[in-house]
Amino acid sequence: MRTLKLREDLPGHADEVFSVDWSPDGEKVASGGKDRLLKLWMS
Repeated sequence: MRTLKLREDLPGHADEVFSVDWSPDGEKVASGGKDRLLKLWMS
């Protein structure tokens, strides 16, 4: 049985994060969550 545990935290979201994707150059990350926000991050 697998154990699920938190690997990373995105503190800019107020609720669950549903999606994370990296830009092709690997320099930016986009995240979207239950709080209906799209956040752009520099990686």
